[in-house]
Amino acid sequence: MALFVGEPSSPHPLPSMCLLHEIGHAIADYPRLRITEQRHQVGESLQKLIMEWKEAEAAGPLTATKSKELQDRLETFRKAAADTIPLFNKIQESYRRKGGPVLEAFLEARGPLGGPTKYGRKSTEESFAESFALFKADPEALRRIYPDAYHWFAAGGHLEAMRAQ
Repeated sequence: MALFVGEPSSPHPLPSMCLLHEIGHAIADYPRLRITEQRHQVGESLQKLIMEWKEAEAAGPLTATKSKELQDRLETFRKAAADTIPLFNKIQESYRRKGGPVLEAFLEARGPLGGPTKYGRKSTEESFAESFALFKADPEALRRIYPDAYHWFAAGGHLEAMRAQ
């Protein structure tokens, strides 16, 4: 039974694989989390503007300048909200189709094989998480098992896929 991963001269405790595995899942889900966060931020900003508008109206008649300022800000938030819709839909479709843009890029780099561990053969999500964990904890093992995946991670393919969205 393996009690560590990595090189015998600089081993990592086996639980480090669990932590790295979960970080891999977080990386794969980052584009969905990011666009959802952006949509929530726009919604919260819009709600604050509405509250501000109501408070201004309750204080008395709005000046033309204040009314124009509030309308301009409202239009900015409406545009920001509208701009997130196509990207949100694109990312959601990517998750429905192939598990998201990060996993989609990983599949292109990795090819049709499952793994790199027995658990990684369960699904693409688990394969990515296990591959990421091995890349960080025991890169030589990943290089032996999945040379293409190793090179993709080494070139920052996972980071590029996160940022592309």
